[in-house]
Amino acid sequence: MIIEPNPRSKDFPLGANNFEGLLKNLFCIQMRSSAEIWVEKERAQKLQTLLEGISTHRFVLFEDETVNTADIVGIFSAETMLEVAHRKNGEWKCEHGRWYGKFEKCQCGIGVDMYKNFSKQPYV
Repeated sequence: MIIEPNPRSKDFPLGANNFEGLLKNLFCIQMRSSAEIWVEKERAQKLQTLLEGISTHRFVLFEDETVNTADIVGIFSAETMLEVAHRKNGEWKCEHGRWYGKFEKCQCGIGVDMYKNFSKQPYV
């Protein structure tokens, strides 16, 4: 099994435009030891199928690697992992889907008082 580079690291080789397309295809197998194994969607689905077919925790062979199923915390999409990373860093997501630092206010401009630039003269 090839351990993919962590897309949250600064050394990730792709630009932002390629990053979003890649996110849809990457899944993280998160282990109890906090290790993150990044795999393509098809490979993650193979492991999910394998896990669904067993009733007790045991060592399983997954793509030439032996994995203790008891140590798997979960299989998560890249979007989920990125959201967790933002929240761990103290960031919050506004109602428009943008991330901000802990004490920053939403700068989206949506939701600002839309009447403040209108004249206050009554309609005739």
